[in-house]
Amino acid sequence: MSDPDIPKYIDIRFGVVHTDWNNDGTDKDVDTFKYFGARNCKREDFGEHNQSSKLYKEWEPFNKLCPDIKPDESMLLNGD
Repeated sequence: MSDPDIPKYIDIRFGVVHTDWNNDGTDKDVDTFKYFGARNCKREDFGEHNQSSKLYKEWEPFNKLCPDIKPDESMLLNGD
């Protein structure tokens, strides 16, 4: 997010959906959502594996966004 005008037009955030099928009722009872802001990724965010270093270097020219989470929080990123 190096362009300071981006937040004026786009709200970038990460969302986590927790589904609990033990709850009865509407979808609001089954799914709960938690949202995190976004920040520029750091090299450490990619892990310590050699492949991680390679990926970070290959994507260096691009904006890479990571969830802005507190040190005592965690989330699982999942997707294609």
